[in-house]
Amino acid sequence: MKISSVNKASAALALVLVLGLSACSSETGSPGASDTDSPDDSGTALDIEEVNTFDEVKADPDVEALIPDSYKSSDFTMALSAGAPPQTFVSADGHTSLGSNADIARLLIRVMGIDAELVSVPFDGIIPGLVSGKYTVAMASMTPNADRLQQMDMIPFTSGGSAIAVPSGNPKDLSLDGLCGASVAVAAGTIQATVELPALNDACAGKEPINIVTVPDTNQAILALSNGRADAFMGDGVPLAYAKRTGDVNFELLPDVITREGGYGNILAMGVPKDSDLTPALVSAMKIVAAMPEYTEIFERWGMDGYQLEEAQIEQLH
Repeated sequence: MKISSVNKASAALALVLVLGLSACSSETGSPGASDTDSPDDSGTALDIEEVNTFDEVKADPDVEALIPDSYKSSDFTMALSAGAPPQTFVSADGHTSLGSNADIARLLIRVMGIDAELVSVPFDGIIPGLVSGKYTVAMASMTPNADRLQQMDMIPFTSGGSAIAVPSGNPKDLSLDGLCGASVAVAAGTIQATVELPALNDACAGKEPINIVTVPDTNQAILALSNGRADAFMGDGVPLAYAKRTGDVNFELLPDVITREGGYGNILAMGVPKDSDLTPALVSAMKIVAAMPEYTEIFERWGMDGYQLEEAQIEQLH
């Protein structure tokens, strides 16, 4: 069984953020934690370059039986988004996919008993690449919504939520319902870019609209915030909390809670093309993964304890 990784996006900025800021931390915020919570001071350093291939995990024969032969004899590619640590980023070698999503993907691959390649690409290229057949599985932290469910079968594998970052001290006194007239950075193709920030902008009717600054990924958005190109950044709370807790960054997270609609809460899901014959195998494999101690250990390793799902939450979403 072979697992390989390839980077198809620029990793330079991600490495500056991740290697420069996170090499000596082991905790981020868990769901409900405040921005002022202290990081773990146990002194245990996180080796972010260490790759766990879970060689001790054996393939499950029942899952293997569900995998169509066509996937066993052709390229099997899992696409991850680049530049959103601790969930996904690229190592110093420029091609190895790292983070919690990559670890879950490697564990899933072992349970399925397949050879697979992990590729790290810009988030907004993942779904088009999946639909076109370029990628087999979209292993990105995607919020399920009606549009995505029309294009993909989606299977939960982790959880998350949105947050807003502003410069330290919040000099413009911004809030969730007070972003009208502000420049807000957002990563292209994310739920924040396509649904949540536009909805907040719609609420600015009769006021100065939000200036939406679209950038490739979380790291670029944090850079826009730090150099004054943006007044705020709206993105996934996990990587924002991670950057805040593990580095000398000059931003803070607003306390506002962003409520997601659609009945899925803060579940994040992987995807395969709509009505894929691979879906039953992925659901079965992910159920097994969710019950494994290695799955919980992944979240503990990346300081994300509390964001894992229970086995009962794993099902094809509709």
